[in-house]
Amino acid sequence: AAAEPPPTAAALPEALPAPAPRLRHIGASYVLPLTQILRCEGAPSLSFEVPTLPAAWPLRAFLRGDAATSAWARIDLAVDDLAGREPPPLLSCALASQQNADRGAGHCRLVIRNSADAEVAYIVAQDGRCAVQRHKQASWDIEGHLEGAERWVGVFLQGERIAQATSFASDDANPRDVEFMQVDTQADIQSPESAMLLVCFLAVLVFRLQADGGGCVA
Repeated sequence: AAAEPPPTAAALPEALPAPAPRLRHIGASYVLPLTQILRCEGAPSLSFEVPTLPAAWPLRAFLRGDAATSAWARIDLAVDDLAGREPPPLLSCALASQQNADRGAGHCRLVIRNSADAEVAYIVAQDGRCAVQRHKQASWDIEGHLEGAERWVGVFLQGERIAQATSFASDDANPRDVEFMQVDTQADIQSPESAMLLVCFLAVLVFRLQADGGGCVA
């Protein structure tokens, strides 16, 4: 049988702005298209380049939709091969199948897999608390607020902030109602930890995780 064609991408966002230096001790920064992610939910797929600071290999995120629920179901983060082909993911994040039934009840369990399809972490959101449980490593706690004008998310290791994401509006070259999210990590751009943190922030936005009392609301 012929192979199925790849999912059709939703309308691609305009060119994303480059990250801006914000803190003195930041190893890597990324920009995510917050408005595009939220508005395109229900589409079969969406992909976008992820600008980085410092400039490194070109990253691209792929979001996959679930036709049955009209919600995002999977995130893939990959190095863009710039040739129009879809590259294999560095990391992927999706709902753990056994938890799908609880998703609307304030509970959510996501699994993160590496390029070898091995499970490397879980994101667990329950009763307004959100944590990243990593294999043989200390857990990260996620706190944030995604409602209102000032949206932010922080990741903490034993109470110390190791990464943050804050929203900002578009500049004059873009529509006024377009928002982006800048992610800053202490881990540098070459570190696998920085990529893992980026996937965690994507998961918070894509799956609408609430770390301020709301659980998983997607």
